[in-house]
Amino acid sequence: MLQITVEQIEKALEALEQGQVILFPTETSYGLGCDATNVQAVQRIFDMKGRSSAKGLPVLVASLEAAEREVELGDRARQLTERYWPGALNIISPVAQTATITDACHESGTQSVRMSSHPFTATLMRRFGKPLTATSANVSGQDGMYSVQNAEAVFAEQPDRPDVVIDAGVLPGKAASTTVRVIDDRVEIIRQGSVVIDETL
Repeated sequence: MLQITVEQIEKALEALEQGQVILFPTETSYGLGCDATNVQAVQRIFDMKGRSSAKGLPVLVASLEAAEREVELGDRARQLTERYWPGALNIISPVAQTATITDACHESGTQSVRMSSHPFTATLMRRFGKPLTATSANVSGQDGMYSVQNAEAVFAEQPDRPDVVIDAGVLPGKAASTTVRVIDDRVEIIRQGSVVIDETL
């Protein structure tokens, strides 16, 4: 992994604050990120990926407190955050009344959130102070991308492409993030990924 620089952080922050889209590293693969409170920026990501707007988008948050502003986390969900965050676990829960994330990221009244463990992204989240979309940098249905070169090639023929690219080198090639839905303290595994959930929690 390449060393993360202050210049990269500042460049990404400037882009996000201007409503732009970044291609950035996560703890699994490269992702597409934008200010998740900016509906126009979010729509660009749907268009880039060819993703159905009915599916919503997962987002990153900087802390448990930030997550609780966006979704209603019960006891079981908090137990999962204590054990697996920061890390590759998306938790889908009902949208909170205090949510700032645009409705375009929601799906049927729920929102997927997680805290990233990647050094660049964790630092970016602390600095940015808003939720960040975190969907894989690919066309919908494709495999994850683990190098900037491969990710950029995906969008080279697209009418729109990321405004800023953060190169963190070749990522380890981990499985996709795990996704669970937690409603009324009932845990449902939607996608078993790189984090193996202990269902006895």
